[in-house]
Amino acid sequence: MRTALTIAFTLLIATASQADYKTCALKKITACDNTNELTLSSGFEPALKRFAGKQKVRWLGPKMTLSNVVLEVVGAGGDDRVEAAPGLYRFSAFRPHSATERGAVFVAADGKVKAAGVLHFNCAKSCDKTYNLAIILKAPDAELEKLVKAWGDDETRKNAEQGFEKDLTIIGHTEVITPKG
Repeated sequence: MRTALTIAFTLLIATASQADYKTCALKKITACDNTNELTLSSGFEPALKRFAGKQKVRWLGPKMTLSNVVLEVVGAGGDDRVEAAPGLYRFSAFRPHSATERGAVFVAADGKVKAAGVLHFNCAKSCDKTYNLAIILKAPDAELEKLVKAWGDDETRKNAEQGFEKDLTIIGHTEVITPKG
């Protein structure tokens, strides 16, 4: 009897937690507790592709679309959701096997991707020693730009507090990108 109750309780908890996980969706963004849940939700990747368009860059070395770069830099260590401004949520993480390269995605309460930030070393030719912050916006927006910049500054401040080498505590170059097509 005790074994049956243990199994039933375990199944109940597993089912409940799986049900919670399945509720994470762009249209129910507050149900996404962290970046990992967001990136695994069914509508996220297509929404990111619509937001970022088809423009390609070489920031991480090989030529990749902006959406693939963002997916790459939010691919591990997903942080908890943060309300960056009323009705706007930030999801951030780092690049697998290169944790100093990081990304953030800003999603509105209605599920629309509004902005993204990428901290990278611009490895198009040879990698820069200090960070480059790419701020990706669908259209110019000073408030969104300021929020992405604040995220990048916070990341480098954390690096400094943790004793990272000086080059990892500086944003040497910032660019704002409005994706084409």
